Amino acid sequence: MRRSTFGVSISTFVLLLGCATPPPAVRTDYDHAANFASYRTFGFPESPGTDRGGYQTLATTHFKEAVRREMSARGYTYAETSPELLVNFYSEVRDKTQVYTYPYFGPHVGFGFRYGRPRYGYFSAWPFYEPDIDIEQYKSGTLKLDVVDATRKQLIWEANVEERLTDQAQDNPQPTIERLVTTMFNKFPRSATQ
Repeated sequence: MRRSTFGVSISTFVLLLGCATPPPAVRTDYDHAANFASYRTFGFPESPGTDRGGYQTLATTHFKEAVRREMSARGYTYAETSPELLVNFYSEVRDKTQVYTYPYFGPHVGFGFRYGRPRYGYFSAWPFYEPDIDIEQYKSGTLKLDVVDATRKQLIWEANVEERLTDQAQDNPQPTIERLVTTMFNKFPRSATQ
């Protein structure tokens, strides 16, 4: 009895590991000559990249809250006027298509899963003819952060991340924005106290 319970537990753990989504890849670059410890204050440009039509969007509000939290955690102080650093942000949602092709030798009848995707009925090409093709359409979101030396008007750090968007993320974007901003700031070069 113990052996079977242990085997089920290990199998469940391995299955959960296989289903875990890897963290999104963050791409960054920075000015290697910039002394990040010399800056003390940060703020936002008058019209951040997520604003439109002369008004502040809800996405802008979510970005500002996340950026304030991350910059404050690194020792920078928010300044309403004359900040040393300006943090700007952009977001973009695009429709994407993913094409999966794989050979399949022989037809299949019924219900099953192939490569983690459900299949129904009679499917697949006849043996040795054309490959099995699946086409998936989805939405992908890209977030970008720029940190600019306000006096020199020079970009000193930039980061971007792209991630497939779930329906939940589109209906309630704040948690996704907060998580991705934190993920990007994990690659921030230095803090104000270093």
